[in-house]
Amino acid sequence: MTLSQKIIAGGLMCLVMVLPVQVIAASPVYTIGKIKVDATAQNAVKAKKKALSKGPTLALEALLKRLTHYNSYDRLPKFSDAMAEDLTDNVSILKERNSSVRYIALLKYQFQAKRIRRLLLSKNIPLYDQKMSLTTIIPVYKAGPYRKDAKLWSDAWRPLDTKHSLTPVRLTQPPADNDPVIERLLSGQKAALQSLYSKYNTDHLIVAFAEPDAEGKHLIFQLVGRDAIGEIDLKRKFLIFNDDVQTITEMAAKITLGILEGRWKEAKMLDIPLASKNVSTISSSADGNAPNSMSRRSLFLTIPFRGLRDWQTIRKKLNNIPGLEDMDVKSLSARSAFVHVEFPGGKRRLERMASRYNMQLEDRNGELFLHAR
Repeated sequence: MTLSQKIIAGGLMCLVMVLPVQVIAASPVYTIGKIKVDATAQNAVKAKKKALSKGPTLALEALLKRLTHYNSYDRLPKFSDAMAEDLTDNVSILKERNSSVRYIALLKYQFQAKRIRRLLLSKNIPLYDQKMSLTTIIPVYKAGPYRKDAKLWSDAWRPLDTKHSLTPVRLTQPPADNDPVIERLLSGQKAALQSLYSKYNTDHLIVAFAEPDAEGKHLIFQLVGRDAIGEIDLKRKFLIFNDDVQTITEMAAKITLGILEGRWKEAKMLDIPLASKNVSTISSSADGNAPNSMSRRSLFLTIPFRGLRDWQTIRKKLNNIPGLEDMDVKSLSARSAFVHVEFPGGKRRLERMASRYNMQLEDRNGELFLHAR
């Protein structure tokens, strides 16, 4: 079936009452919504044909990255437009507009789950297609003296396919300005989250803050709350280019979804149990031995090495470990370094992750040594 035939079939399916809902619902993560295509040609017909031909490849690339860990991205197969089209089950046009020479559309693709699974497994690429439970996100925009339009942050989520993601999210209306619970969270009082969990009747809720700084040069971005993996408290700062706050807020929303998907894939990869629904049972021990905790932990590591080149190689490996952040070299001698790092899950999880990067974490009576193999 050609792309045009699939589009027509997709339109007919919307009109027929016997839609096979159970088939579509069985593999929701194999659906890619909100793929935007845009093309210009000599006339409207050619522009539409050109734009629609791009869709299958764009959607398939997005799907393969959704289903795999980023460490596998360089091994993902490449597809021609015809091959990508052959792997689709259905395509539908969500929105479209055109001129005499230009065509723009928003498309949704449903791919053949069995064939995609076989393809990835045949190449020994780990596959993650189990969805995490729904996470409620409250987008809170603190305009400050620079930007007053609070809709910038809420609108930034609209282009995202939050429904079919591995980590689906539900957006809620942000509370009114100067809400006392939000103000308590902004001041660092995490206990305020408990009232939000009760108010929204969910154990998986994240408050997403966005705020341009006083000079309008950076967007301050923070996630506070809990998903099915565990607690999350992440803060970043993004440079605002050319006074374009809208683009930066959209990027921050996209990064948020990427962070949730990344946490989910790493948890599945390392077989980390999901967080308890009762927050009081989540351990906050310094060594991070609680198997259900993905909170960032502070670790001090002694790293032996043979020379400068060896140290540079080890440091490069450390920089490649997903989630390892804020590496601070406290002291450096001719044969070892004493380093502070932040890592989600703490010592036990770093031990498992380090082995994947040809390193070994050793605990000598409470002192941690990280050896390169």
